Amino acid sequence: MDFLRAHQMLTELMETELQQERGISLGWYGVLLNLSVAPDGRLRLQELADRLIHSRSGLTRRLDSMVKAGLVTRELVPEDGRGRYAVITRQGRSAFRRAAPTVMRGIQRYFVERLGPEGLTALRDALDRLLLGSVEVPAEQTNQGLPIWT
Repeated sequence: MDFLRAHQMLTELMETELQQERGISLGWYGVLLNLSVAPDGRLRLQELADRLIHSRSGLTRRLDSMVKAGLVTRELVPEDGRGRYAVITRQGRSAFRRAAPTVMRGIQRYFVERLGPEGLTALRDALDRLLLGSVEVPAEQTNQGLPIWT
C-alpha cells in the first residue's frame, strides 16, 4: 500500500510541476527522453512501448497527440513494410530540453534530498532486484549501478 501511495504522490507532484511549467505531461516526457537518447532519435513502436511499459494501443494514443503537437512523427521501417518508427522532431527535442530542468529539479527535491546518498543506493539496489525478478525486464534494462535518474 505504501508503495502505491508513494508512486501516486510523486507522480502527481512531478506531473503537476511539468504541466504548469512546460505544458507537457510526464508521459510525453518519457517518450521524448527515450527518443532523444535513441540512435537517430528513433525507435520502433514496439521497442518504445516496451521501454515505457505501455500497451501498443496505449502508446498509439499517446503518440497521436504528440504527432498533433509536432513533437514526434511516425515513419515506416523500410525493411519491414508493416513496422513503424516513432521519431523525435526538432520541436520535440526543444520541448525535451526545456522540460529536463523541471524533471531534474523534481528528482533532486523528491528523491535526492529526501533519501540522501545511502537511501538512493538502497532504492537503486531494491529496484534492480525487483526488475531482475521479472521475466519481462532484461538485466540490461536495469540501472545496474548507474545514477537512479538515468
